Amino acid sequence: NYCGVAKDSITVSLITSPTVELGDVPVFCGIVEPTEFIVGKENNSEIYLWSNNVVTNQNTFSSAGKYWVQISNKCATVSDTIELKVSDFPSVSLIPDTTLCGNFALILDAGIPGMNYLWEPFGETTQTIVATEQQVYKVRVTNEYGCEGSDEIEIKPDCISKSFLPTAFSPNGDGLNDVFK
Repeated sequence: NYCGVAKDSITVSLITSPTVELGDVPVFCGIVEPTEFIVGKENNSEIYLWSNNVVTNQNTFSSAGKYWVQISNKCATVSDTIELKVSDFPSVSLIPDTTLCGNFALILDAGIPGMNYLWEPFGETTQTIVATEQQVYKVRVTNEYGCEGSDEIEIKPDCISKSFLPTAFSPNGDGLNDVFK
């Protein structure tokens, strides 16, 4: 206009309600592997708060426990919780290596009911098997979370003969090696 020029600008941005889904984390075997979580949407004016007081959109956890995150903006506040769990490895303990001879039937027991079993060398999938051969038997036991334990036993063929054969035969009536049978 006659008095001068004035201008101004405005930026209009659309933000949406935040969402969060930490998902399903598998049960870890033995120890928790460091697990990273990244949440939120870029350019959505979000504020983050984790259960361990981290205020960024990413966090890493390395121990078992329950963890949560809360995300807020002008539209809404949402949160989610996840639990990191640890399962022990199945503890399998077969009998010590042994020597067996002749016809035998030795029951081998993996010792942990309700698991998944795989015996080698024949592929049996039961908790117990009957060993009838001189060889190495191995078992892998897997629990419901996929954690695995194993053991093995060797049935050795180290059988020593109990027979005695004299090195000399002297039927001379002196009572030493007079008879050969």
